Amino acid sequence: RHGKIITVDRAYSIAEAVAIDGHTISHVGNTAEMQPFIGPETHVVDLHGASVIPGLIDAHAHMDREGLKDLFPSLAGAQSVPQILDIIAREVAGKQPGEWIMTAPLGTPPYYFDVATMLAENRVPTRWDLDAVSPENPVYIQAIWGYWGWPPLVSVLNSRALELCGVGRRTSPPWEGVEILQDRHGEPTGIILEHNFVPTLEFTLLEQTPRFTITQRTQGLAISMQRYAAAGTTGIYEGHGIDPDLMLAYKRLWREGAMTVRSHLLFTPPQTPTHTFRAQVEDWARIGGGNGIGDDWLRVGGISFQLSGNRTVAELRRRAKPYTSWAGHYHDPVSPEQLRELVIIAAQNDLRVCVLADQIPNVDAVLSAFEEADRCVGIRHERYVIQHLQFATPRQLDRMQALGLVVGVHPNNHIWKRGKRHLTPEGRQQIDRVTPIRDLIDCGITVTIETDGSPIGMLHAMWVLLARRERETGELIAPHQRISRAEALRAATVNGAYLTFEEHKKGSIEPGKWGDLAVLEGDLLSVPEDHLKDMGVRLTIVGGRVVHEASPTQLRGKALE
Repeated sequence: RHGKIITVDRAYSIAEAVAIDGHTISHVGNTAEMQPFIGPETHVVDLHGASVIPGLIDAHAHMDREGLKDLFPSLAGAQSVPQILDIIAREVAGKQPGEWIMTAPLGTPPYYFDVATMLAENRVPTRWDLDAVSPENPVYIQAIWGYWGWPPLVSVLNSRALELCGVGRRTSPPWEGVEILQDRHGEPTGIILEHNFVPTLEFTLLEQTPRFTITQRTQGLAISMQRYAAAGTTGIYEGHGIDPDLMLAYKRLWREGAMTVRSHLLFTPPQTPTHTFRAQVEDWARIGGGNGIGDDWLRVGGISFQLSGNRTVAELRRRAKPYTSWAGHYHDPVSPEQLRELVIIAAQNDLRVCVLADQIPNVDAVLSAFEEADRCVGIRHERYVIQHLQFATPRQLDRMQALGLVVGVHPNNHIWKRGKRHLTPEGRQQIDRVTPIRDLIDCGITVTIETDGSPIGMLHAMWVLLARRERETGELIAPHQRISRAEALRAATVNGAYLTFEEHKKGSIEPGKWGDLAVLEGDLLSVPEDHLKDMGVRLTIVGGRVVHEASPTQLRGKALE
């Protein structure tokens, strides 16, 4: 009560108070109207003017990775090589001789842009630095998942780790994107670089390093859910799909009643011959066809493909399946010809398709495949999905609208993090079409917002769509594609619910819908624009249960009735 309730209903009405009875919203109105519903067991939160929004829905989250990083000693904040060595020495003290020591990546999360500059020496540690504090224990400083930041990806190993992995002066890189740094005598320094966004070392040179276990994935996922809830996110859609190990981690948390973020998961197929794929799809369709299978917290349905990607990298990673390392999904790009065939098979089996396609030629290939499926089966009411859309022509927008597609945009990547590439002479040829969310909305296409897990906060992604500034120069990227705060919030709530066929259950603050809310530190509709990206979340509620409190008041875990 005594707040600013931004309902995001059809009229975009503003209220003062909201009542939740059990799992659902029972009343929305002014503070006085809520008084009759307050009983001796009712938990009352006085908002003191704070704004409340529907829980945010991330259309492409990669939620599991955020917590997975926390399972390893952090190197963030270290300012010199000796400080890195102090961290590793503490780990050695708690290990038996011969036990592996793995750390989180070098650099400052969430982007790790400062790997080369974070230390006073302006270099990363070498094998010999690490040997000084860990002569008997193999040490592996992991590289980042490349889409968190920017290549090269930096891995560092000590001499014992190099020995166990069979890496010596005569070792050749497994492919041209890998660089094994050597000293002037030809000895490996322990530093290995990957000039690619998708890492391959753990599937090639470093196969002997420890792999993530199911237990670690489950622990990491639980931490991730806490972090996403703290950012006001109450629902996610894993548009890239997930691998079997991650599926099991979700299942474990669901079975324990430990989920705090509603999750919709997709199958992600490893590349297989078409006849094998057909059999797989028929099996998957029994589980995830139509709207999928599951409950209000965990649902599995649909299948994901991607068109772009390095096929050499995909082949190297495929050899290790089902293991996927940081990815949590398979990374098998398909050709336009394969996509057409696979989409039709999926459509025939009532398995909704999501495709990652950012470039104009890839978008054309996806639309052609979807149109063929529509002619064969009819998909216009099935809400097929295109994600990571970076560019689109007016004709492509018309085709999307005709097919009834849901389209996801990735502003953190395409505008803010890597927008500088659009400022080159070549990039400026298409700059007016970068993340064309204004055009998408004006064409009547349902648009959702993706974080891709870097950074995890939906408020940051919404801010990028308002400001449309590139991070290094501050230059505007296609400013005519700006949208309003109200439009950004609708894309992050109501449209996210539409993506998962749950628009009648969540996405707005209305009686009868689930009690999924976020209480913000400021007023989303009126704070200075640049305050939006860093705005804190006081309280997050999912299904009437408090799952995040910035300032604990004994409400966490309780139902607000």
